[in-house]
Amino acid sequence: MKKEGITKIITIMLSLTLIVGMVFVFSVCVSAAPKSTKTVKGKNDVFKVGIIGPLSGPAKVWGQGIVRGLEIAIDEINEKGGLRVKGKNYKVVVKAYDDKYKGSEGATAANNLIFKDNVKFIFGSIATTSVLAFQVITEPNKVLAFIDGFFKGSLSPKNPSAFVFS
Repeated sequence: MKKEGITKIITIMLSLTLIVGMVFVFSVCVSAAPKSTKTVKGKNDVFKVGIIGPLSGPAKVWGQGIVRGLEIAIDEINEKGGLRVKGKNYKVVVKAYDDKYKGSEGATAANNLIFKDNVKFIFGSIATTSVLAFQVITEPNKVLAFIDGFFKGSLSPKNPSAFVFS
């Protein structure tokens, strides 16, 4: 098998592993809410989830796979009535930003998600530099960050809002 073929297989396997991990984490987060069959409706009844990841460039296959995997999980949740919190149903929506596999873009994405889109849960990124750049924004703003891998500095006492899965 050619080197390109092996690289493609490894890329697909890593993407699938990340997607399964994200779906599992998100499912655990929402499974504590009571089940509901009520229809999800209304603009004000929205629960936003952010994603930061490489959606362009050479690492885009990982980022796009993560976004699509989370969208599939959220579609299933919304089909069952959405997320129920304190007696109110919310439609879950995804807001994704491209970090272009760069730290500065990860920080920009976190700023947009937190201050423009008002999210409190962020999934991503697979880029170490991006995560380290956005953690200085998510932590003081008490935004939970579900990180797609482990690397030095991603988990520490100064990052209590970070959760890692891989």
